[in-house]
Amino acid sequence: MSWASTRERLGAALPSLEAIDQLIYRSIAYGFPLLTMVIITGAVWAQHVWQRWWSWDPKETASLVTWLLYAGYLHGRRHRGWQGKTSARFALLGFLAVLFTFAGVNFLNSLHSYGMPVKSPGTSLLDGFVGVS
Repeated sequence: MSWASTRERLGAALPSLEAIDQLIYRSIAYGFPLLTMVIITGAVWAQHVWQRWWSWDPKETASLVTWLLYAGYLHGRRHRGWQGKTSARFALLGFLAVLFTFAGVNFLNSLHSYGMPVKSPGTSLLDGFVGVS
């Protein structure tokens, strides 16, 4: 079996690029209001617990950057007609920001450390996901 025939069969099994682009857009359009609500309710909770709405903690800042990336994606998609590669690049950048917000900030000193021990310099990149289940 040649590489070309394998590639053709795989391509036939996948949805079209337009359908994938639409699925990504709908997923982000659905998730964006949820992310907005999480940031707002987190700020309300922080005011109650720490007597301040926002402290520029790494987790808070990373979630704001993620929110801004997805806001830029939705704006570009709606008002600038982004589709295809431009849209996919922004969506991928937003996804990487989500991963960093979710696990990457666990390597930084943070109010949101969730009781994880401080890591030594020789740790694995996947150690940020420790304690997440």
